[in-house]
Amino acid sequence: MFPLAITVATLVSYHLLLYDASILLIPVAKTLDKALAGRERSSLSSACALLVLITPAYAIIDRGHAYAFAVPIIAFLWATWFKAGSKQNAWLRSDAEPA
Repeated sequence: MFPLAITVATLVSYHLLLYDASILLIPVAKTLDKALAGRERSSLSSACALLVLITPAYAIIDRGHAYAFAVPIIAFLWATWFKAGSKQNAWLRSDAEPA
């Protein structure tokens, strides 16, 4: 839930400048660490994490479209939220199935 909270706080901040996005290294590093260690098979969250890492380079090159940095953050937020929601509700699905 911590990576989700950081991503939401970053996305809803009033002023998000490119150097403020460095706080996203925490959830991105955690997501990529789990993917590389083989503890998680979600390629969607890993792809979104890599996209969040690559997009600032594009924003630096093309300063006129820096707002486009919000799109990969939203995708990463969605992937993190989907992953957190499926883990949190796993006990509901396991209890619902007959033993």
